Amino acid sequence: MATAGFANTMAAFAAPRVIAKAKSLPSREEMLRCIDAYLEVVAETKRSSYGEGNQATLDAEPYALKLRALFATWTPSTTVPDEIQRNARDVIAALGVPEPPEGWDRFEGHAESSSP
Repeated sequence: MATAGFANTMAAFAAPRVIAKAKSLPSREEMLRCIDAYLEVVAETKRSSYGEGNQATLDAEPYALKLRALFATWTPSTTVPDEIQRNARDVIAALGVPEPPEGWDRFEGHAESSSP
């Protein structure tokens, strides 16, 4: 759950059009908790005997650490600094999530599914 939540949150910060239409943004503290939860997954992966089986988790760690440092000094807003946007994109790619077909700059988000 921590990895999925982290990846989904970073996707919003990777896509300028998605973040621009956000109704609300997480606080700095919420972002740091989200990143820390993911970094705990990384730590657990390193401690486990099967840690090599999830190389993507380990590959994303440097970007997550950089994002943590960046979010520690920035209050989330719809104007995302280039360095945060770049690292958000890099962490998503490291986790094996492909870039949207139209690219991050043109991505509008996924269509909401309608309830039956």
